[in-house]
Amino acid sequence: MEKTKEMQELLKFVPEGVDLKSISKINYPPKEYGELCSDEDLKQPFFSEAYLYNLIGKEDARTLLALMEKAFKSVGIEID
Repeated sequence: MEKTKEMQELLKFVPEGVDLKSISKINYPPKEYGELCSDEDLKQPFFSEAYLYNLIGKEDARTLLALMEKAFKSVGIEID
């Protein structure tokens, strides 16, 4: 039960001190995509599309989220 609680807390983790807007500009240059990273994205949990798309790019973010979903389901935690 304690491990399940810890894993649920992991899903709520919001990193601090990460310059996500600058990192996003590397993945998605403003000239090509416009400004994609919003102030709202900065408040999202680490394991969310909004955060990971800006951090590592769309394809890698989808892969990571799919793997995380499988891992969490294996211990009985549903990801919203």
